[in-house]
Order: sequence, then structure tokens, then C-alpha cells
Amino acid sequence: MTYVYKYMSIDTKCDERNFFKNLKITYNTAKNFNDPLEFVSHITGDEPEINFNMSLNLGPTLPIIIEKCAIDVNHMQKFSLNVDDILSKVRFTCFSEVNPLRITTENTSLLMWAHYANSHKGICIVLNGESDRVKSSHSVRYSNAIQCLDFTQLKTASHIQMLYSKHSCWSYEKEIRHAMLPEKLEQVANTNGCCLDTLNVNEIKLILLGINADHDVMRISGSSGHSFRCEPASHFGIVRPPISV
Repeated sequence: MTYVYKYMSIDTKCDERNFFKNLKITYNTAKNFNDPLEFVSHITGDEPEINFNMSLNLGPTLPIIIEKCAIDVNHMQKFSLNVDDILSKVRFTCFSEVNPLRITTENTSLLMWAHYANSHKGICIVLNGESDRVKSSHSVRYSNAIQCLDFTQLKTASHIQMLYSKHSCWSYEKEIRHAMLPEKLEQVANTNGCCLDTLNVNEIKLILLGINADHDVMRISGSSGHSFRCEPASHFGIVRPPISV
């Protein structure tokens, strides 16, 4: 069985941010990502040639992303050479891909806890890799090179490449990404496009609690009434050699 991890912060005093109350995870816009260079791309192709190919092959529309991203042929978007315009039409949530023999804290990442789970005060959701959400996610490709997209070809693969590429320095995240249209998600006011979606309880295998999680998180996780297990993160496989006296 394969599992994926979702590291996230939690606020027990805010219903919208209290995962144990609503089982909601965040889907963000590209503008809210923590790497401002992530979607920097070099667009190739002469504009008249691009316009000619558009008229010849596709008319005024182009599918932004395909079935992998839960967007079907009924969601054709107006084509634009503006990458920001393309990115504004989808929302993403990110997971960390692992394939452990067993689920333990040792299989989680100290860096991911620090960066995405509020310095170990948050939680790590272990999701079943066979869930529809995970199956329709797409692995991120890591590279040191700026993406070069040839829009004269007008291939959906170009858009897939743009949405799932990241600099090699982030490879420790082992990221896979799930994308959805904002109209299929719950909108959150005053968050620059952030949306929410509710996990099905059957998607969740286990919740790990950060080693710095406060008393409220511990208490609420133990009394949430959900069928999944919750347990505290432990020693991360750190070896402590014996001390000679």
C-alpha cells in the first residue's frame, strides 16, 4: 500500500482552520505558493505563427489541463499567452509522496514539518494512495533549468509541464500535486483566491501530531469522534549513541 503525506498547520480556535472539526484542506492559487520563481517560464514561438495555429487547429479555445487535473473537455478556457492568466484558472493542493513499508514518524520529513506544519505545531495527514484524489494527482518534475514552452505546438503537455515543474532545490519535498477548478471548491473570503475541500474520512489512514503541538490540538484530536487514528510524532529515527561515563 502506498501513502502520501499532507503537512499542514491547524488552529483549534478557528473553525475554518480546525481540521479535526471539518476535515478541510486548502487549495491555493499559484500566487500563494512559497516559491516566487516556480512558474517562471520562457515562452517560445512567434506570435503570428501562434495565432495562425490557434485559428487553424483550435479556434479561440484551448483546454488548460486534462483529465489528470479533474478538468474535462467541458471546461475549455480562452487561450492566453499570459501564464498568470492560465494559472489563475486552477487551484492546487500539495502532498509528499512516500512508499513506506509501515507508517511511522521516521518516514516523515523534519524539513516538511518545519516548513508546512507550523514548525512542528501542526499535523501530518497520512492519506491512502488508492484514493481518487491521490490517483488524479501528478508528480512534480524537478529541474535547475527554466521551463521553455513552445506555444506554437499548442499541446496540452506544455501546460502539464508548466503546472508540475519546480527547481531542484525543492526535491526533498517529493511533491505530488492535485489541481481543481475553483468553482468545484469552497471559496474563502479575503485570502487571494484560497479555497477549501473536504476530505472523505475513508481517504485518511492516520493523523500524526507535531512534536510541538499544543494541549488543545492533543485534546481535540483525541475527542474528534472520527474513525481514523491520531498519534504523536516521535523520534524521527534519530539515533542517540550511548554516553560513556
